[in-house]
Amino acid sequence: MLPLLFVWLSDLADRAASQGMELASARVAESAAEAWGHLATEEDARARTDALASQAFARIRVTDAQGNVLHDVDHEGFPLLDGLAALVFFGPGPPSFAQADATLPPLSERAETRSAWSGGGSSRCTRADPGPVLLCASARRTADHTGGSAPALRQRDVVVHVEIGSRRAIRALYDVRYPFIKLTLYMLLVGLALWVWLDRRMVAPVLHLRDQIRDRKVDLVTVQHGRPDEIGELADTFNDLVRTLDARNRANAGFMADLAHELKNPVAAVRVAAESLEGGRPVDEERAKRLGTVLMDASRRLDTIVTQFLEIARAEAGLSGQARVRIDLYALAVGLAEAVTARGGPEVVAHGGTAFIDGVPDRVESVLRNLVDNATSFARSKVVIAVTQDASRVVLTVADDGPGIAPEDLPRVFDRFYTRRADNKGTGLGLALVKAIVEAHGGTVTVRPGEGVGAVFEVCWPPVSAARPT
Repeated sequence: MLPLLFVWLSDLADRAASQGMELASARVAESAAEAWGHLATEEDARARTDALASQAFARIRVTDAQGNVLHDVDHEGFPLLDGLAALVFFGPGPPSFAQADATLPPLSERAETRSAWSGGGSSRCTRADPGPVLLCASARRTADHTGGSAPALRQRDVVVHVEIGSRRAIRALYDVRYPFIKLTLYMLLVGLALWVWLDRRMVAPVLHLRDQIRDRKVDLVTVQHGRPDEIGELADTFNDLVRTLDARNRANAGFMADLAHELKNPVAAVRVAAESLEGGRPVDEERAKRLGTVLMDASRRLDTIVTQFLEIARAEAGLSGQARVRIDLYALAVGLAEAVTARGGPEVVAHGGTAFIDGVPDRVESVLRNLVDNATSFARSKVVIAVTQDASRVVLTVADDGPGIAPEDLPRVFDRFYTRRADNKGTGLGLALVKAIVEAHGGTVTVRPGEGVGAVFEVCWPPVSAARPT
């Protein structure tokens, strides 16, 4: 409805503008006729006429009784508005004022000119060609402005014709206002039908999904839709998100339960030792030594669990804020193999060649150390570390000759607090820490049975960044 309202209001503005233009042309005509009737020279009269035309943005023509044009000055129009009019009309725009004036009768035959020669001034407004241009004209005779004096131009009886033009681009719309009203009514009907369709097709299903979520009665909320369109895809995506969050919540709940279970044993040992020392009873040296051993083992286990827990949390957060440098993974493997072999136990050997990765040095070393410690705890005689590199990745494998991993245990190897060590020394966090650190570096870690014996852990690191120097 706004375009229609704009057309009607513009017509009211046009009518007010017409009255103003008619009055303005009359004032300019009076001033110009007085100038031609009183100034001493024709040059002064022409100069005064030019100034009036420039101030009023008007066209002023001076004619004699025979219809000859003695002076013609045109200051109608604005170039900028002419360009805007062309945009409104999507073409050359409405006709110029001169073109519109050419469609009117000759100047000497127009009503305002004849009225001026007959002794009375006249003003009128005309819409030309056929309506976008509004021309308001006034004519005055110099003989009516000479008074009792006798200046040099008094004997020259002329008529001053003043014309002020205005383009009314909106007039073309006003002329078709009734078809425009009909079009508006049609569009209202179409808009109403479109609104009903959108409400039934899009808004109502979304509100239905919202109501299902609001009226949830269980922790795991899934919405039902039965739609193959985008609304159905949105519902499926929401269901996937809910299931993912539910799985994460269950995993966190299980993790907290496992953490509480792992902390309970060392805390219980500390409590027993504290109760044994309570009351100020004397403690012999042997008993004090046993209690000291219990406290030391419990505190060491607590420290290990808390430390590894914090390391996992940092790794799962992406190791943000920790500088990454270029690391020779093979050199790190060789050094670790020599150190582990020197302290006794299964032999650890490293094979391969120089292979660089980008990483946090102490975190990468922690990955390799946890994998080797896990392998040596199960190996019978030997652990083999292999480092290979191709154009797309660096691969680290750690293989042992131990009893291997049962097929049903393979999916849980990297779970927190999961361990099959018979000595009950492991915390079950080492391999979970390995997985978190590797994924924080953009890599992957997997495990598979060895060839006949043992297990093989494989870590794939992303390629070295070309931006970081070696």
